Parts: sequence; C-alpha cells; structure tokens
Amino acid sequence: MNLIKINLNQTVSKAEQDFISQEKKRWYTFYIICGLFLISFIWLISINSRLSYIVKERNNTIEIRLLVNHCVHRYVFAGIY
Repeated sequence: MNLIKINLNQTVSKAEQDFISQEKKRWYTFYIICGLFLISFIWLISINSRLSYIVKERNNTIEIRLLVNHCVHRYVFAGIY
C-alpha cells in the first residue's frame, strides 16, 4: 500500500524569509515616500495660506495709506492747514 506523507510542520525556507523581508522593506519605503509627499503637501498649503494672509494685510495697509494720503492732500490743498 502506497501512502502519501504530508509534513504538516513545515517551516518557511530561508529564501522565502528573505523574499518576505525584502517585500516588507519595499512597502516601508513606499509608506515613507507617501508620508513625505503628504507632509510636503500639507506644508505647501500652510505656507500658501500664510502668504495669502500677508498679501491681504499688505493690501489693507496700502489702501489705508492711500486713504490717509488722499485725506491729507485734501486737507492741505483746501487751505485749511
């Protein structure tokens, strides 16, 4: 009678372990690159919003100076000064 022997206590071979560890390293590298892109994108949005705020404040300052200069010129040229 011919019997088929099946070894249920198989272990992972050295080549399979190396392959699995290389795949894990590749995935970790992929996660790190994706994380860096995400951080860069968030940083870019943050810088953009801060610059937008600075530009708005600068425009407000320019408008205020123009209004003040206009009022001063009207005051000076009206002969009140």
